[in-house]
Amino acid sequence: MLKTKPLGYLLVAFFASVFLAHIECTAFGQTLSATIRSYQSSRDDLLDDLQESFLRGASSQKIFPKFEKHQRSIAAAIEVVKDASSPSAQDIEYLQAEQDVWGDLEKNFLQLKSAAEQISAYKSQIQLEIDSAIKASQRWEGFFSGMESFLGKVDDYRGRYQKMAVPINGIISLTADAVGAMSGPELRRTLHYIAKYEELLKDVKYRELAQYYIARRASISNLFVYDLVEQYETLEKETQEFNRLYGSLTRNGKAAIAIKLTDLTKADSADRGIYTKFETAIDRFLQSELNETSDVRDQWQAAVSDYEDATRDNYPSISKWFKARFKDSKQTIMRLRLWYAVEMTEIPNKVNAVEEIVIERVEELDED
Repeated sequence: MLKTKPLGYLLVAFFASVFLAHIECTAFGQTLSATIRSYQSSRDDLLDDLQESFLRGASSQKIFPKFEKHQRSIAAAIEVVKDASSPSAQDIEYLQAEQDVWGDLEKNFLQLKSAAEQISAYKSQIQLEIDSAIKASQRWEGFFSGMESFLGKVDDYRGRYQKMAVPINGIISLTADAVGAMSGPELRRTLHYIAKYEELLKDVKYRELAQYYIARRASISNLFVYDLVEQYETLEKETQEFNRLYGSLTRNGKAAIAIKLTDLTKADSADRGIYTKFETAIDRFLQSELNETSDVRDQWQAAVSDYEDATRDNYPSISKWFKARFKDSKQTIMRLRLWYAVEMTEIPNKVNAVEEIVIERVEELDED
């Protein structure tokens, strides 16, 4: 007589074999058919590809066809499941949920990509302006060094002239009759002041000073009255625009980071990790771009400051003559023209004319 195993043992063995067979094709409560496993493999590869494309700055035109292709793949997978001899409602439900997830992902990814492209364009724009400001300051470096030396000499001359302005003003007002009525000591005192004045002109290298101004007065006027004023107005407008754009980009960037690419409640619990990993990588990249944007804006502000240094603030004499950003350039150039017309032309000529009369009068008295 054949021995039989207890019925209870057979039942346990049966259910165990069924359970083990089932668990081989199950992950976190979901049975994985070959279609689903194939889909998940291609989806995971696509997420890696999208992440890499986003991080290296691939264009939207190259990225978004991939979403369309993936949506077609999901739809095709659903049709495969439906056409199976025993359609799996669970597989269909899973794939339809993936359709919803990827619909949200495509829409939200577009917003993120737009924010990233705006930030990149902003950084490139500012870098061009930084380079332009640097080149402008370098281009005028030699001119400003020469102008600083010239104005320093002008200030030295004017300061020394002011100490003898009273007697010199008295001398240039003398007429021939007034000189004729002067005594010998008065004439010698006049010649003494004239000699001191001529010594001053010699010390300040009057002729070189005059020649420098004559040779450059047109370029000095054009640069300070027009070019620099226009450049600073442009810099001011660009700075305002950059600050406005930076504020907008910062808000948009933060808003984009705050956007959830996917509604994880729609995704299968076993898939949530890979979607979270994908979104975290994108958010970190956007945050780093925002941080770099802040750095670039700081670089722009530093370039503007360097430009101000290179055109005025590094030069004590230029800073003394011109207000910040050359807003008083017209008045300053008029002062410079007046200085040349009066102190460099009119007064020396009058002093020379009076000197001739005085010397002639002294010679007359000596003959007597």
